[in-house]
Amino acid sequence: MNSTEERWANPLVGKAVPSEKIDAALDALEDIWTREVLARPEGPTYENIKDYLPPAGAVRASFKYYPLVLSRPGDPVKFLYISNGAEVHVSPNPWRLEGMGWQSWYRPDLKMSVFVGADKEAFGNDLEKMKGPAYLDGYLPVIQTVYRHEGVQYSQEVFVAPVREHPEIRACYVKITAGATETGNAEVALKFSSDTALKIRDFGNRDLVSLFGVQTACQFSTPASFNERRKTLTYRWNLTKGPRSAYLMLPAVP
Repeated sequence: MNSTEERWANPLVGKAVPSEKIDAALDALEDIWTREVLARPEGPTYENIKDYLPPAGAVRASFKYYPLVLSRPGDPVKFLYISNGAEVHVSPNPWRLEGMGWQSWYRPDLKMSVFVGADKEAFGNDLEKMKGPAYLDGYLPVIQTVYRHEGVQYSQEVFVAPVREHPEIRACYVKITAGATETGNAEVALKFSSDTALKIRDFGNRDLVSLFGVQTACQFSTPASFNERRKTLTYRWNLTKGPRSAYLMLPAVP
């Protein structure tokens, strides 16, 4: 095995997937892998195709619902939005980075999990109480989901765009709104998973505070409380005067 193959070796299956081979297939205007397999005397057998990509068993995912990739066209920076609205994964496209393997996509630099209600039920946990996901106006790249829990309707709007005044940085923007249907109180808990400690940093802006570790992990609207030990940001709202919203920005540096 040469140095390139070693760099892309998948430790779970012991096989190599060189990035040059993948890029060639993605850039081709035809299905070159199918042509290669069909041209072999024995045809498309399992032994002939199993080494083209890592098997599904290599996935280390914390979710069980279909992930939606959020990105500008052709942008190497990707975000994963889990389709039931329970998680947002922030990571550069790691399988194209030096020295990182395929499995690292499923262990992102930062993950934000969404819980609602006093009992902290995962957003979208019961699909019978969920509407969506759907794109804004049916086609615009803003994902919308709605979830009802304990008499409150929680809705999400999520999209990706460059950071204003810093176009080299892309960010995932999340809006979470709670509106009362049967009760006057709502709670949203956002749990962050990261390899570094996260702390609050106040820029002097009353409406926006940064949650940071090695670099900025999230900027969010206030008021909200943050538990450093549990890495959890919590919004508690009284809805008697109408719906309330939280605004978050999760940046990723390319």
